[in-house]
Amino acid sequence: MKEYKELEAKNKKYKNYKTKHEFLSKFQKTDRLHPIVTICIYYGEDEWDGPRSLIDMLDIPEEFESLKLEQEGVELNMCKALEELEERGREKGRIEGRVEGAIKIYKKMEASREDTIKNIMEDFSLDKEVADKYVEEYY
Repeated sequence: MKEYKELEAKNKKYKNYKTKHEFLSKFQKTDRLHPIVTICIYYGEDEWDGPRSLIDMLDIPEEFESLKLEQEGVELNMCKALEELEERGREKGRIEGRVEGAIKIYKKMEASREDTIKNIMEDFSLDKEVADKYVEEYY
């Protein structure tokens, strides 16, 4: 609302209206408002059992229920997102560990760098660039 009022005041001050509709609304066709994203972080140990969206927090009378949007906002469970991010990091670490181990075995078997790159590309479904980086780091 504050941003709208600031745009309205600027348009009024500089008389930036091109049409009667812009004059009446105090808003230019090209004016844009920035979206607002509210993030709520729950630190409790128990699972949150309260409202999970703004709509859930509103007491909407039954006669206005039909005015609710068909598709509500996207719910993003940050706790789950962080857990998934952490798990992806662990999985990436496990894969790196296996790649590192394979490279060391190939080196002990006196395989050339080129053969090692070819082998880990095949064994771990890596592209050449990624395989090169691993061999550079662990060979």
